[in-house]
Amino acid sequence: MKKIILFGPLFTQAERVWNKLLKDAIEKKGLGKFKVILPQEEADKFIKKGKVDIDAIVQSCLDNAKSMPVAVAILDGPDADSGTCIEIGFRKGCDRKLPVIGVRTDFRVSEDGGLNAMLRICDKII
Repeated sequence: MKKIILFGPLFTQAERVWNKLLKDAIEKKGLGKFKVILPQEEADKFIKKGKVDIDAIVQSCLDNAKSMPVAVAILDGPDADSGTCIEIGFRKGCDRKLPVIGVRTDFRVSEDGGLNAMLRICDKII
């Protein structure tokens, strides 16, 4: 089973629900070939008794960004989430061949067809 890390915001309930729906859709379409790792599930590991270990969350994000075989990045919003952009850049900085698939459902248009031009480093935008 191939692991996929999902890069995306996780701060609102709507974002967490969308992440889960996307995970379920990828796993269903993949017929059991993929296991999607959600950012909110990873972050939960570092929240104990209401205290958040931000440094551990950051380290986990970077470790996953450079080690997972595939990354899917949510690129919605007038400007893609800054943490997501850092994860993409870090991943590609570690190894340009590590694949990143961008997902954009936002119909707003900004800089470069809706995305910051630097996000052209994604291998594919859907």
